[in-house]
Amino acid sequence: QGNSGASREYIVSKQSDISGKGYWIALLPADEMGVYDMECGIYVGSEIFRISRRSVQLSMDEWVHIGVTYSGTALTMYVNQAMVDASLFEDEPPMFNRRNSQPLRVGKEFAGLIDNLLMFDSVRAATDFMRDNMCPHNLPANNDNSLIAYFRFNEAE
Repeated sequence: QGNSGASREYIVSKQSDISGKGYWIALLPADEMGVYDMECGIYVGSEIFRISRRSVQLSMDEWVHIGVTYSGTALTMYVNQAMVDASLFEDEPPMFNRRNSQPLRVGKEFAGLIDNLLMFDSVRAATDFMRDNMCPHNLPANNDNSLIAYFRFNEAE
């Protein structure tokens, strides 16, 4: 769609507006149309954030599939099933997101359309992202049952 003018266009976030603690996936618009810094961050406690950021080119006239997975020591980002960044945090023990009471927000200051937000309670392998791109009703019978949230945004059609 285009640049909203915001410094960060959040795809999804669950973080404090004051401290930033929580987690997020966001696009930071660059000067060139369709070029963004894709950023993913996770607050893991003790004032430690694990953040990954990579410049990506996104098509402005078709759907783009964004995926992120975090293992406790690796934060990996995908665009259209292709890995664009893998940040390793192996110098420390595995750390996970701290629970918070913030609301889950989808599309905060986002310029564009978002459809089908899926959340899993397991680390996704690169091969899972092709399957994750399908409607959950069309998943093969051997689904791993780790889908914990599925938000569809096409109910009005």
